[in-house]
Amino acid sequence: MPADLSNMSLEERAKYLELKEKYKKKLLPWYKKWWGILILVTLGIILILATAATIYVYRQVKTINNTAANTEQFNSQKALDAAIAGPGTNYFLGTEAPTLTIVEFSDFACPYCQESHSILANIVKKYPDKIKIVYRDLPLHENSTELALAARCAGEQGKFWEMHDQLFNNQSILTGTGDTLKTTIYGLAGTLGLNAANFDSCYTNKKYLANISTDYQDATSLKLKGTPSWFLNGKLITGYIPESDFMNLLSLYFGNSK
Repeated sequence: MPADLSNMSLEERAKYLELKEKYKKKLLPWYKKWWGILILVTLGIILILATAATIYVYRQVKTINNTAANTEQFNSQKALDAAIAGPGTNYFLGTEAPTLTIVEFSDFACPYCQESHSILANIVKKYPDKIKIVYRDLPLHENSTELALAARCAGEQGKFWEMHDQLFNNQSILTGTGDTLKTTIYGLAGTLGLNAANFDSCYTNKKYLANISTDYQDATSLKLKGTPSWFLNGKLITGYIPESDFMNLLSLYFGNSK
């Protein structure tokens, strides 16, 4: 509490002021003393460094999280693209360097696929240097796997697309199972001039069953529910598409060029 100078004599007042000046530094609040100022400065520096460290860590964590998210998305997209494209051993029509790649998941026993199959040739005729159509198996019917095996065994002798057309064009008589179905398949194979013994060995031993299974597993991972399912440069379209609608769709990619 400050002294009441009004009650002091001149001598006492002078003495008080002298003592006050003498002990002025000792009477300062701690935060005004040199060591107090040093403490405050030190604490300020620590606070600034801590804040900078926190911001740095936050940014690093954010960068790591973003990198992880981007990597996960990249890996996911790679997996999706791989499931659509397949192992690279499927038969295709068109050019090897296309502007547009159509991957068709199809079933030789599917009536909607039968309606669609003739459209493929017309598409390739119109855009021979711009399009690639990849055929993949999605066997969903009772005899689908056997029909897919027949096409691949014909393909082994360079006649996949010929057998492809035979199976679809004769779908109405390929309704049996077992030996009945086998007899009909072999009859169709005979019209293509295939080596009968080689075709029989391939078909009987289910030589390409693993390939068909790969297509089926990819279709499952893509959550496809039916056939035909089409991927146009990775974009999914499902179901039968009339030829005029299909051509109109392709014109979005190519304009009206031929």
